[in-house]
Amino acid sequence: MTASRAASWALVTTFRGPAAMVLPVVAHHLELGACEVHLYLDAPVPDLPAALAAEPRVRITLCDEAHWRALRRGGRPDNVVARQLANAEQARTRSQADWLLHLDADEFLHADAPPGEILGALPAGEGWAKIPNVERVLPPGTVADSLFAGAFRLPLRPQQARAIWGEDARFLRFGLAAYTTGKVAIRPRAPWRLRLHWARDPAAPEEAAPPPHRVIEGMRVLHLDGWTPLHWTAKLLRFVDLGLEGGHAGRREQIAHVAAGGGPAGLALFDRLHRLTPPRARALRRAGGLRAFPFDPRPAVARLWPEALAAFGPAAFDAALRASDPAFFARHRLG
Repeated sequence: MTASRAASWALVTTFRGPAAMVLPVVAHHLELGACEVHLYLDAPVPDLPAALAAEPRVRITLCDEAHWRALRRGGRPDNVVARQLANAEQARTRSQADWLLHLDADEFLHADAPPGEILGALPAGEGWAKIPNVERVLPPGTVADSLFAGAFRLPLRPQQARAIWGEDARFLRFGLAAYTTGKVAIRPRAPWRLRLHWARDPAAPEEAAPPPHRVIEGMRVLHLDGWTPLHWTAKLLRFVDLGLEGGHAGRREQIAHVAAGGGPAGLALFDRLHRLTPPRARALRRAGGLRAFPFDPRPAVARLWPEALAAFGPAAFDAALRASDPAFFARHRLG
């Protein structure tokens, strides 16, 4: 790897929420060496620091009516994934980097070596690669004074997940609550079309297998599927409000459970799925399904935007979340 030329790499993300949620992901990836961050705002963020817009490595695009009219013949897609992919494809045309990573604002790259070195070691003929994901959980004794506390669970075989999670395994897929299929790093000039978890050949049928690729074992996507219990519950309730089912059977079970029981049921389900009891923590460790990844973006934020640090406690984050849509949280008994 050391003999290879380090590759330049960039990040693209489509974001909706309080500024406290986007600053960590931007700061973390700039600190890791991203030469560009393409930040698409799905809705205005009034409290976004001016210093972020002044950062030369960050390109901010407000996804207003003019943006969608210029980008897409049909205007703004109703589906959030369609909006994410349209923005990511535009970022590919804008990027000067060797590689572009498409992550959500609740996802953070972890690498065993500088990402540019890992990506630079990939053969020139390979146009895309998969980065495996892990999912944050809260083991016993986790101190809840940070949005970024906890450890990460890895995908399990179905029989392992059933043995560890029992009846609650129906809410999970391979032992994870969200997704297990990783995220994509793609060369901006590669001929493939970008999808959320893979790339595809535009000349092939939609159901065709993805083009050949490798899995980058020296990288992980650290997924915070809910920064707080309130945030996770609100995410599921927005699925309910939009009539969306979720991407896998476990997610659909989560959404149905929250649809039936409302906000309080969602908060309780978060505890069942994301707070590990001592027996489950021990079982996950024995199965190789629980790891600690050194991770805290707050020092990076402090170096770039020190005035924003006050928003990174769970209570302050939840207050900003409620303030962003008071009617939504009151309607779902989460006010």
